[in-house]
Amino acid sequence: MAIAFAVVEGPDAGTSFEVPLMGSFTLGRGKGADQRLTDGQASRIHCRLVAGPEGCSVEDMGSRNGTFLNGRKVVAAEFLRPGDRLWIGESLIVAVALQAPAEPAKENDETAAGDLFCLSCGHRMTGRCGRCGGRFLTPPGGLEKFQIEKRLGRGGMGAVFRAVQAGFGRVVALKVAAFSDKPRKDGVQRFLREAKVLARCDHENIVRIFDTGKARALPPETCLLPGESAGDIAFIAMEYVEGRTLDRVVAEEDPVDIGRAVGIARDVASALAYANERGIVHRDIKPANIIVTDAGEVKITDFGLAKSFENSGLSGITMAGMMLGTPAYMAPEQIRDALRADHRADLYALGATLYFTLAGRPPFAGRGVTGVLRDVLNRLPPPVEDRRPDTPLALRRVLETCMAKDPSKRYPDAASLLADLDAVPGSP
Repeated sequence: MAIAFAVVEGPDAGTSFEVPLMGSFTLGRGKGADQRLTDGQASRIHCRLVAGPEGCSVEDMGSRNGTFLNGRKVVAAEFLRPGDRLWIGESLIVAVALQAPAEPAKENDETAAGDLFCLSCGHRMTGRCGRCGGRFLTPPGGLEKFQIEKRLGRGGMGAVFRAVQAGFGRVVALKVAAFSDKPRKDGVQRFLREAKVLARCDHENIVRIFDTGKARALPPETCLLPGESAGDIAFIAMEYVEGRTLDRVVAEEDPVDIGRAVGIARDVASALAYANERGIVHRDIKPANIIVTDAGEVKITDFGLAKSFENSGLSGITMAGMMLGTPAYMAPEQIRDALRADHRADLYALGATLYFTLAGRPPFAGRGVTGVLRDVLNRLPPPVEDRRPDTPLALRRVLETCMAKDPSKRYPDAASLLADLDAVPGSP
């Protein structure tokens, strides 16, 4: 698979293109560009993408209007991450996938023995990870203060492990921030600073953060390509919650009782209200980030961390592998410029998540990542009553307000949303 990009706004909206895994690829409106744009605001050779062992970077080629990456003008070559947004004239181009899948390791391969965990995807490997290309590996006790037990999953930010925190003897969910490119100079420090602020949050519907820090990654020599070196990795130790993510709940219980769906949404809205008062924005509310315990408790994971990862230059958006996961729940303004999206983007995402809980599918799905991004920007979701006729009118109005394209037409805050959820007939 080559490196993939989707054009979601501008004259060429709805198209996509792929970039070779190695070499240079130019974009512009001239005949000499490798990917020709019909955008009249683009220069003939506007910018170029350069792919190599360290990743894919973008470089402006002296264009008259500039190339913008996530709202910042590109002055020198910058590495791209999944979900990054390029503005070229009037065209918005989203990086969909920036890494080719490698052959999985053979389970009976003798070289795979030794309990080394890839810190990018979590699988057991030796040398450079054969699944994702990650170069930072660790034995189970390789991170100071933590004994890794097993891989729980992988997201846009890196791998998550079940681990035991030494000295406390408590089980934690250990999230490791994987470097998908070269972060800005103070990226790790900024990330840790913001994560420590979040650690002071105390709300029954937010997974607690116990500890943050960084460790020196010392990979085997076989992990390194020419010019690479070991470096710091950031980690977060969070409350380990036994339960099912909301997407699993919906898959196993479809259809979810309306009263229960409203109750889950209400708990999430309560957490959002708490966070809003403290100036914290989640930026990645979706069913996979909501855990429902067997006792019915609702917990939001990664609260505020999406913003921290964006600011630190680490990947905060899951695009490749689970392409429809995050884009289907992103507010239109977040697709255009994630760093400027405020708390109202979380309200949109909660509305889309509630829609999914009721209908058993996201508001926009089934048209590929380019189609989903375009639909979020330009189309209204199908009425939820088409798939769930028993949805009360009051709840349909909640969904319409949450998912308004214009942020000013949504609820002004989560507290206002809570009041309307409480007014839904049959709400808990």
